[in-house]
Amino acid sequence: MAQDTCRMTGCDKETRNKGDLQYPDDPEKTASNGKRFRVGVFGANFCSDYHEIKYEKLKDEARDARRDERRDTIPDRDLPERDGPPY
Repeated sequence: MAQDTCRMTGCDKETRNKGDLQYPDDPEKTASNGKRFRVGVFGANFCSDYHEIKYEKLKDEARDARRDERRDTIPDRDLPERDGPPY
């Protein structure tokens, strides 16, 4: 994979440049200070906002699956049974 192609698996489109307008077709998308949103460093690794968000979602799902898998391998602790609170 070349450095100038989208980081999303299976996409070979050219990446956006850091500092480009994030939403070039929508002049209504502005920050509270009136400035237009720009592509950040991480976003410059992708061809579009859609692929950036999709990549983050897939990464989060993989992290959650790994955490659940580890949780399933931890044996249940063998604690004594109690009838109620200790008072």
